[in-house]
Amino acid sequence: MHDISRFSISRNFSDDPQRREEVLGVYPFFIRVQDSLEVQDVEYGPNPPDFLIRTSKCLIGVETTELDPMVFSSGGYRKRAEFCSWEKETKQKPLPKHLFDWGTYKARDSLLSFKGQVTRKAKRVLQLQGRFDEHWLLVHLADGSPAGGVVETNFTLDQRHKESFLDYAGKYLHEMKQICEFPHPFTYIMLTCGARFLSFPAGPNPYGFPVPCPTLLERGAKASDELLDWTTRISSVRRHWTPAQGDFDTWVNMPPLETFKDEGK
Repeated sequence: MHDISRFSISRNFSDDPQRREEVLGVYPFFIRVQDSLEVQDVEYGPNPPDFLIRTSKCLIGVETTELDPMVFSSGGYRKRAEFCSWEKETKQKPLPKHLFDWGTYKARDSLLSFKGQVTRKAKRVLQLQGRFDEHWLLVHLADGSPAGGVVETNFTLDQRHKESFLDYAGKYLHEMKQICEFPHPFTYIMLTCGARFLSFPAGPNPYGFPVPCPTLLERGAKASDELLDWTTRISSVRRHWTPAQGDFDTWVNMPPLETFKDEGK
């Protein structure tokens, strides 16, 4: 396990609640990226960008955002405020299992949101051209974000999956890749989901970061556009162990609740 306590973002935790939330969301990424890159430090950026990654060879500006299930008007994704209250309640009144329902979304809507978020972040970064060697966009799949199951599937193709789900995951990643092929200032656009991440490089991939599986992308290119109108429900689960649930080690290694649900198909 790589150490991140030496990084500036760990030693100098921000007083800004939003920045603290951003750090906690991408902590796993800053751990995992060290598998491919010798990182000297990760600092808070001047906003923009949100963070700076220092290596012995370059300075990388990193912008972050969370993937939304659809485009929202003023006020943004208001369910996130409800979720914060729910999380506090689960800690105050712990039960063996808590379930938060984020509602449903369609892939077409979330991809439209993704395209808009990339465009918005690109405008922020354009004013920084020449100040950094590289620019990265981290699209964090937080609670309430779609596509977590899609990213997971990219790394578990050797496991048993329904054919319809493989078509859906492939279609989603294929559409994302097409969006990332439009001109933008980012060296990499990355989807981060826990300790896993997928990268869409604008050119060569010198760090060897994981990219969408070619087999899955090919499958998605051939899949019907009707898959983009599938309705999917998003849920968040919090579990708390009690002695009544048996051995702790067995409990903690239980597979997470499947939150990817195909409705009406």
